[in-house]
Amino acid sequence: MKILFIGDAADFHVADKYNQYCNTFSEDSALLYSGISIESSAAVESMKHSGQITRYDMSWLMLRRQKKASQIFKNLVKAALYPFQLLLLRRFYSSHPDFSLQSFTMYYILMCYISRVRTVATPQGSEILQRLSSSYIYRLFALRALSYAKAVIVDSIAMKVKLEEYGIRSKVL
Repeated sequence: MKILFIGDAADFHVADKYNQYCNTFSEDSALLYSGISIESSAAVESMKHSGQITRYDMSWLMLRRQKKASQIFKNLVKAALYPFQLLLLRRFYSSHPDFSLQSFTMYYILMCYISRVRTVATPQGSEILQRLSSSYIYRLFALRALSYAKAVIVDSIAMKVKLEEYGIRSKVL
């Protein structure tokens, strides 16, 4: 089985799942598409199997001294590059049609939904348990993206129950 992980390589959970899969199965059967990364992280350096990662590092854009200004700037850059990210994802996916897809975090799940790429979605706890209730716009996009996914995998019963309130079926792993 070949799998294409879609998520930020700077995210510990993505790096951990990718490393686990590569340790269990052949490293050649896994790819990690990280797209455009604007943050640098120790998780990227901890990747044991970094030969199969597609990542465009733009962390040099970050303002090093001003954390609040840096966060605002990062979000503006991410918003401006989102259409380009969609194009890169669609092109990358079309060049690897024999891979199954698993996406991590709502950012990448939504990216797959907009690109019309069916994936196994793995949202994070706070994205379901907190943000889903706090914002109507977030809830609208998140529920559409999750309902479009082939399957939704969560890591707690609380997340499963919350998603069931909105009619989304999920599996606890």
